[in-house]
Amino acid sequence: MDKNPARTKSGRQRRPALAFDTAGSVVVETAILLPIMIMLVVGIVSFGIWFMTAHGVQEAANEAARAAVGGLNDTERQQLASSGASAAIAVASGVDAARVVTTAARSGAYYTVTVTYTPADPNWLTYGLLPMRVTSIVRRSTVRLNTL
Repeated sequence: MDKNPARTKSGRQRRPALAFDTAGSVVVETAILLPIMIMLVVGIVSFGIWFMTAHGVQEAANEAARAAVGGLNDTERQQLASSGASAAIAVASGVDAARVVTTAARSGAYYTVTVTYTPADPNWLTYGLLPMRVTSIVRRSTVRLNTL
């Protein structure tokens, strides 16, 4: 009979079985990493949606400024800019056309169109999970008018 149960018959020290038991380690690793991975994926998707919306608003501002170049006076330029922005917003995904405001202003030989999009509340831009606290997306586009 073995007098020292902590040693094997060959004299080596016995290791506790629990220290080298790997059963269940995958579950523990998954429990630690899965919430982090889910938050990462949600952040990527949310930023992608924000980026897509901001790009749509910028494209609306660009189209409005291009359309305004054809106007003969500031009133006509404003109407052309507004219709150009509306046409661009109609094809932009994720943007509610009813929440878009288009303004235009002339400063010397330059004409600036500002498109502001304020999403509904609550919206995906104000979730507490994301670091961005965006209440509206504002984009501007400026063109030079060739005045004679």
